[in-house]
Amino acid sequence: MFISKTTENTEKNEMEKIRRQFDEKTGQWYFSIVDVIAITGQSSDPRNYWKVLKSRLKKEQNQLVTECNQLKMKAGDGKFYLTDVADRETVLGLVKLVSEEHILPFRQWFDSLETNQKIGYPQVAQILTSPQTRRTEGAGSEEEFILLLDGYREGNIITIQTFVAGADIENLLISVNYNKVEIKGERRKPEILSREGKNNYDAQELYWGKFSRSIDLPAEIEIDRVSVSEDHGLVTIQLPVLNKTRSKLLKIKSI
Repeated sequence: MFISKTTENTEKNEMEKIRRQFDEKTGQWYFSIVDVIAITGQSSDPRNYWKVLKSRLKKEQNQLVTECNQLKMKAGDGKFYLTDVADRETVLGLVKLVSEEHILPFRQWFDSLETNQKIGYPQVAQILTSPQTRRTEGAGSEEEFILLLDGYREGNIITIQTFVAGADIENLLISVNYNKVEIKGERRKPEILSREGKNNYDAQELYWGKFSRSIDLPAEIEIDRVSVSEDHGLVTIQLPVLNKTRSKLLKIKSI
């Protein structure tokens, strides 16, 4: 089947919309299954399509469904929800069931993602992954959550922004080296008690406690020119990219 270059580029652009998260520990990408199904164009309601397919695979005890996981990902309403995700090979297995003609385009797109990851030039947006919590080591330790970030590059400046409202700005730790940024801090939860001394919360949805984030940058930066500012809880870090093309002419002075 002949696929025009225009069609191929359009399909690739659509694939870029697939929500994904890179796991540094396993070295694998995880992709939203609903978004993958949407790309195949097999249904106007990919969420329901996956629900039915998932139920069928469970009844058949198909191994593909057991290899799916869940991660928090940003939805269209701007909020984060647990989303069914799968790695490359599982996604390809699902695509083969749904629309076999899409296997090659997906395989090529996966290869390009892995290549970008290996050579160290992922897009800044791909570096800033979705939120998750983790248990810190030590007895009686609290859960620590990963700080949400926005990142973009304009010219030779990489900008990272994050909201730390509720945290003590003076105790916010920002560490920068030539290719990595680390942010650590804590939001202390206020005690809301009734007259009887009981917890008086009607809803508890906010993240409280320690938070941290480590970001591998897509380019080396000039540490001495990094700047940080804060405005109503919005922290902005500006990181000038190191210009490796600069040169300096040196003249020898006679003694």
